[in-house]
Amino acid sequence: MASKAACKSRTATSARARRLRGLGDVFAFIERAGEVARQRRALLRLDDAALKDFAASRADAWHEGGRPWWDLPDASPR
Repeated sequence: MASKAACKSRTATSARARRLRGLGDVFAFIERAGEVARQRRALLRLDDAALKDFAASRADAWHEGGRPWWDLPDASPR
């Protein structure tokens, strides 16, 4: 049977691991948000002919480009 000290140690380690995973999730979200923001700025710089290549209008570009940095698209394919 495990001692109380060993159980507390495992619990503390487990809690620390969860916090680190959570912190990693935050950094991953910020990294993804930065990439999406860069893509949205690039979309706004495209000319009308380039937008037409993938069936988007200037209004579509402005709509997507005006979304806040934290408003990320779903990761699931459509």
